[in-house]
Parts: sequence; structure tokens; C-alpha cells
Amino acid sequence: MNGRRVAAFLLCLPAIGATAECLAMNGDAKPVVLKDADNGKTCELTTGEKLEVRLEAQLGTGYSWRPQKPDERVLQPLGERSVEAPKEPKLGGKELQVFRYEAKAGGEVTLLFEYVRPWEKDVPPARTFRASVRVSEPPPK
Repeated sequence: MNGRRVAAFLLCLPAIGATAECLAMNGDAKPVVLKDADNGKTCELTTGEKLEVRLEAQLGTGYSWRPQKPDERVLQPLGERSVEAPKEPKLGGKELQVFRYEAKAGGEVTLLFEYVRPWEKDVPPARTFRASVRVSEPPPK
């Protein structure tokens, strides 16, 4: 593991307290990943970095994650959401819904996802996932 990846790993360790800082310095390497456990946390990216939000869902129940659109000038969605089955699938088991983004410009956005049944109107979401994303310009070389 090279020094840059070690630094990126160390900076992405969760902070103690209500807010975790995920300072990614991975360039075009793997994307920064937010999971269910990162609900309510803050992630910091630099322009050009990729972000994945990976949320557990039981799609067989009719529920799925519905994202609210962030400011696309700051954080742009990359394609449609995808679904990943577990390595050992179980009937009615959990899957992962994966949402991908790219940091486009400096700024701050809130990602909000609601776990809903799309056909149920005027029903509050069963769960929500929210994360703040701060995007900064990379330092000059």
C-alpha cells in the first residue's frame, strides 16, 4: 500500500462524535463510500472525486430508496441506481441499492434518501438517510 493510500485510509477513519469527516485523497482510485451507518454524518470531497451511497433495502417488500436530487452543479449523479445482491442471497433478504455521484464544483449539499413504497401517497418514509457533502477545489500543485 503506497503512502498516499495509507494517508487516505487514515483520514477516512470515523471521527468520534456525531459528525464523521471522510477526507478522501484518493484521486481516481476507488470512490468514497457512505453506508447506512454514515447516516447524519459529513463527508468531504474534492472536485473530480466519486462518491457511492450504498444503502440496505428489502426490495421484495416493495420498499426502495428514493433520492432527492442534490445541487447538480456541486454533486452530479452518475447514471441510474444499481442493485447488488449479497454473496449468499436469501429469499426476502437484504440487497444494496447503490447511488453514484461525482463532485463537480466547490460547495455543500445535503444528500437525502427516503425509504418508501412508491405507490403509497401521503405516507411518511419508513426510514431516511441524510448526509452532508462538502466539496472543495483541489489544492494548487
